[in-house]
Amino acid sequence: MTTPAQAPTKKGLGTPALLAITCLGLVLLCVCACVAVALLAPSLFKSLPIPGIEDALEQYLPSVPGDTSGAETGGALELADGLSSGALALESVLASEAAPFGPIMRIEVTNYSDEALRVAIPCGTVLLPQYPDEQRLMVVQPAVIPVGAGETEHSKAYVVCIDSGKATPGEGSAYDLGQPAQGKLAQFAACVCNEDLSRHVSPLAGWDLQLATWMIADEASLGDLLGQGADAGGALGELFGGQFGEEMQGMLDLVTQPAQEWLDRCQVRPGN
Repeated sequence: MTTPAQAPTKKGLGTPALLAITCLGLVLLCVCACVAVALLAPSLFKSLPIPGIEDALEQYLPSVPGDTSGAETGGALELADGLSSGALALESVLASEAAPFGPIMRIEVTNYSDEALRVAIPCGTVLLPQYPDEQRLMVVQPAVIPVGAGETEHSKAYVVCIDSGKATPGEGSAYDLGQPAQGKLAQFAACVCNEDLSRHVSPLAGWDLQLATWMIADEASLGDLLGQGADAGGALGELFGGQFGEEMQGMLDLVTQPAQEWLDRCQVRPGN
């Protein structure tokens, strides 16, 4: 008696194939998650579990966008050179709002020459406060003011504060042109100048740069700078104390590592 032939059984996916499919699925999931984070970064930062973070950010962040990058300074007349030659007059340097960093400084010049000029405000330019309790400022993004012969024009300059122990410039604070930054501050400004800060769109963008600048100017480690806490004077004390002290402490914890990354990228070592 012959045994009937058995129907062939279907072979399932082997273990290697299952592992490959699982890994592919995980990779796709990670890619989707990264895209979602990139698109939703601003809203995610504002929803961080730090009480009052949104109010604190609105208190200390500039409201104007960082749109001073990308200025082509090649062939432009530097502001200091134009002033010394008499081709230019500096009409005003005013803070457009109260903030420690950002494109907040409105610089207005008059062209007394007989030809149109492009006036460059180089990175590393230092602005001196007319009110001595306020901080010096340093330009860290290239800016150019096109101005016709006999005309007066203005532009915004992206700056950071230098003196952590002094006050943040208030809206309308007047400044004068100082000598260019030297040493580590000049090195840092030149490095940051190569970055397009207008692309840093999260609500915390800029605080890492500001913190790194204070470390360089104070020749202080991050621990020393943050260790001053609410006992610090000026802008640093305002951040740790006052109405938003606890919230800003939480925010600064988030930018500690990015601040150190700025120093590493620009190869600047405060305190050395």
